[in-house]
Amino acid sequence: MRTDHGLEATFQLGDVTASGDRLVLQGTVRMELPIPRQDERLPYQVEQAIEDAGQRFKRWVFCQLMEKLDAELVLAGRQRLKRAKCR
Repeated sequence: MRTDHGLEATFQLGDVTASGDRLVLQGTVRMELPIPRQDERLPYQVEQAIEDAGQRFKRWVFCQLMEKLDAELVLAGRQRLKRAKCR
């Protein structure tokens, strides 16, 4: 994902699991941006790049977790149907 800051952020999913009452998402995050000039805008530019990457990461995590929860819901529904047919 490229932005107007020259930021490139890559998110890779390793695993999403449900363990008891917890969801666990594992993966990697890579952020690359041009080295900003050493001037009075340096902190602002770095903060904006990190904020942009963070927002993209939050949207990505949300989508990954919703997909996992949807899949769990579908599987639970199938199990209920299977049990109902066996009776």
